[in-house]
Amino acid sequence: MYMIIDKNVAGEVFGNPCKKDYQPIFSWIDKKNGCIIYGGKNAIELFEVDKARDAIIKLDRAGKAKKMDYCELDKIEDSIVKSGFCVSNDPHVLALARISGTRFLCSKDVDLISDFGNLKILPVPHGKVYKGYQSVEMLRKDGNYHAAPCYKCL
Repeated sequence: MYMIIDKNVAGEVFGNPCKKDYQPIFSWIDKKNGCIIYGGKNAIELFEVDKARDAIIKLDRAGKAKKMDYCELDKIEDSIVKSGFCVSNDPHVLALARISGTRFLCSKDVDLISDFGNLKILPVPHGKVYKGYQSVEMLRKDGNYHAAPCYKCL
C-alpha cells in the first residue's frame, strides 16, 4: 500500500524526532509493507525540507519509496487544473494519486483533503487521509486505498 506525503506535514513526519502523531507511519512502512510515493512537484516540495529529502532518499534505496515520472505527472496535473473541479493549490498531489492509483494521503491541508475525496478528480476507491494519531486505525487495516494505476498515462 502506498501513501503520499504532502509538504505541509513533511517537517512533522520526517523531523528528528518525528512528531508522535506520525510515528505510526514508520511502523506501517516497516511492518505492513507501506511505501511512500512521490514525484513531480511533490518531490520538489518535499526535497525543500532537508529531513524529508534525506529520509526519502533512504527509503527509496531500501525499496520503501517509489518515484513517479515527472513528464506524465505534468500532463495529468494540467488536465486536473483544466477540469475546474480542483479547489486546492495542489493539483500535482492529485495527479500523483491519479497516475499511481494511490488513495492514501498524509496532509492537514483542508482544500487538498476536500479534493482528495472528490470523485470527479479521483475515481473510486474514495481517498483516505491520515491526519495524525487519530487516523492510526487506517494504518492497522489492510484497507483498499489503491485504485488501478492510469496505464495509458504510464
